[in-house]
Amino acid sequence: MSTTARTAEAKPSGSFKLTPEIGALVALIAIALVLALLSRYFFTLSNFTNLLKQVAIVGIAGVGVTMVIISGGIDLSIGTGISLIAVLVAGFMQFNGMHPAVAVTLVLLIGCAMGLLNGSMVTFFRIPPIIATLSTLMAFKGAALVYTNGYTIPLIQKFMFLGRGQLGALPVSTLILAAVYIIGWIVLRFTMLGRIAYGLGGNEEAVHLSGISVRKYRLILYTISGFCAGL
Repeated sequence: MSTTARTAEAKPSGSFKLTPEIGALVALIAIALVLALLSRYFFTLSNFTNLLKQVAIVGIAGVGVTMVIISGGIDLSIGTGISLIAVLVAGFMQFNGMHPAVAVTLVLLIGCAMGLLNGSMVTFFRIPPIIATLSTLMAFKGAALVYTNGYTIPLIQKFMFLGRGQLGALPVSTLILAAVYIIGWIVLRFTMLGRIAYGLGGNEEAVHLSGISVRKYRLILYTISGFCAGL
């Protein structure tokens, strides 16, 4: 009997295996316990509400970027894309007198266009994703600076409800984040787009040989990432 076979027989079938996911969860619990020991305010409702508000923006953007990463790409421009969207939506309402619903719809479309730009650079011009999105990172940052001329733009109170308001005990931004998470999970788990995203990340050539348009679905995934930045 070979050494490999003897090792396989000796290893219990139900043995515990530390996966990266379990390791990350253990680390998170350890950090939470340390913070709870350092401050008696850590395990309080107000602190958790504040944390939920702070992670909402990153979490929503992370759903779109996750789809891109699963497909074997990367989107470095997401952060500055969010900053550009933020000043645009504020400017549309303050300077142009747009209704919040109109301003939101417009910047969501602009977010999609930003993602489409990234996807076009990667698919049509064959620029490596890290280079393409690094260049748009700088471009979006510069555009935000030019648009504001370095000054802040105040938001109207009614619009700020989306980021700072609460429905019951939960922040509105957290409810939006939860909805985006559920939709993202459904897309990746149960739709053809999700299966193709995993396929592109695993073996792009096999996806191409299956008769699936690699360009089309890369464009869709980058557009989704841009939409999440807009959201």
